[in-house]
Amino acid sequence: MSEAGRAARAARVGSVEAQGVRAGLRQGIVASGGRFATLPRMAKVTAVAGTAYVVARHPSLVSALGANLSQWIGWPIWLGQFLVWLVVLLPVLLVARFAYRWLLTPLLWVLVPLARQCFKAVRCIAQARQAPSR
Repeated sequence: MSEAGRAARAARVGSVEAQGVRAGLRQGIVASGGRFATLPRMAKVTAVAGTAYVVARHPSLVSALGANLSQWIGWPIWLGQFLVWLVVLLPVLLVARFAYRWLLTPLLWVLVPLARQCFKAVRCIAQARQAPSR
């Protein structure tokens, strides 16, 4: 293939890429930095569901991402894996904290005294049954 043919093909590919960038600029996705918040709702749901699927079914991919990232930066592998898993599991930890703080703690304030009263009642019933048989 001649150099002119290669140059023409490279220019054609470049123009297709430029058209994609221009289309993204018109839609405001590239101009705003491509943030997650600018995506449509269905795209957000799909991204979160896809991430959850990969984490649940292929956790080695997440660990490999952390290892490759840490090698690229020059950090120890364990540190990169820890940071990637922290980012992945942070939403789960926040939901667990919310559930503990606002659901479980008030429930325990009610259930612990109730359990104490039940144990006292069971102890009293057991003592009452044993008293006549002596």
